[in-house]
Amino acid sequence: MCGIVGARHDWLLRRGLAPEPALRDALARLRWRGPDGAGLVRIGPWWLGCARLAITQRGSRQPVVRRPGRFAGVLNGAVTNARELWSRLLPGAERRAAPPNDAWLPLLAVERGDRAALLRLRGHHAYAVVDRDSGELVFGQDRFGEKPLWCLVDGPADATTLVAFASTIPALAALGATPPGPDDWLGDLLRTGFADFAAQAAAGPGPRLVAVPARGEPFAAAALPAWATKWRPPAVPAQPAPPPAELPAEPAELRERFLAGVARC
Repeated sequence: MCGIVGARHDWLLRRGLAPEPALRDALARLRWRGPDGAGLVRIGPWWLGCARLAITQRGSRQPVVRRPGRFAGVLNGAVTNARELWSRLLPGAERRAAPPNDAWLPLLAVERGDRAALLRLRGHHAYAVVDRDSGELVFGQDRFGEKPLWCLVDGPADATTLVAFASTIPALAALGATPPGPDDWLGDLLRTGFADFAAQAAAGPGPRLVAVPARGEPFAAAALPAWATKWRPPAVPAQPAPPPAELPAEPAELRERFLAGVARC
């Protein structure tokens, strides 16, 4: 399951919080989601953390950091078409009996400027990748919102900035978020499986909870002077569609089809 969290260093200081202890507090509130290990890293203007549940590759750790330290990333969940994406982002890795941790896939896509690969992610997941040199944060969530990703924004309505994100509201409460009352979100949660705080983005001073603006698409908080950030959709250059992967003939029996589906994912 795992739990991820991230926050801007400068915003935490402005809030009067010591960044590393605040992030460790947020991670502690995620440990029920990921009891097998916890990691924290500062990368550019951001802190990233992950409490990991080791379903596979028990020795793997998060956040993952690409040598020589320019890119770091975290991921909650799984990418079920990982082998297909490994053949695109790191050819040869898909032939390993146990490919690398799925958390590397969004990081490699961002590093290679292949934002279209982020649109191809399948399965239940939420991820974030930071470029140390530009300060850019790229983050996203599966298209059905199965893996939670709460965002904390601050500033006036015409200059809202992303300042933190996490898998749970209590983790963001450790960073200064005020949890909404049950009347604000319980109905949405029971009706749709997630709560939408988009209407709160323009209401009231101080940090506000918002839902990820769109599911299944990557978003970026761009590095601007003084590390200011503004919402913007990241550029996704037009690319020719890759040739479809050759799949074995579709089995006729349900058992064979089930096993083939598990092997493919």
